Amino acid sequence: AGVEAPFPGWVVGTLRFDPNRPGRLWAGLWGIWSGGSVAFSDDLGATWSEDEQAALRFPSDSGAAVAQVWQLTPGPADRPDEVWAGVEPAALFRSTDGGRSFDLVEGLWRHPHRESWHPGFGGLCLHTVLPNPDDADDVLVGISTGGVYRTQDGGTTWKPLVEASVMGLA
Repeated sequence: AGVEAPFPGWVVGTLRFDPNRPGRLWAGLWGIWSGGSVAFSDDLGATWSEDEQAALRFPSDSGAAVAQVWQLTPGPADRPDEVWAGVEPAALFRSTDGGRSFDLVEGLWRHPHRESWHPGFGGLCLHTVLPNPDDADDVLVGISTGGVYRTQDGGTTWKPLVEASVMGLA
């Protein structure tokens, strides 16, 4: 007898242990008809839950759709209900309610450098999210061929630390 797949019809793009909640795993999902979503397990993967509101969706006027969830990162210990999701096309979503719902981080999505970001070998993805454990409003992100950006105000404004043009990628 085989093992039943926990997400039939879904691609699991990322899996992450949550240090703020013992036993919790996060899974970044992508479905061809459903787009991106996030599921969680509180028993190290024996059972999984997915809230319909946890779907990662761009605002309807953006013309964008999630192609894949590349990164899930729990917030620091003093914000245990915070979860960041890096996706393709290069965007960042944030949950402040323990992953029950996610909102697009508009400050990064509308950054003026965005139009110069181009897909790399893995696509145009936001693949790294690094919250500062000592300052929850300080977060670094890495964008494939887009560079490295930092916010120190919880995501409202973003400054480039390393731009793709400096790396010879744009």
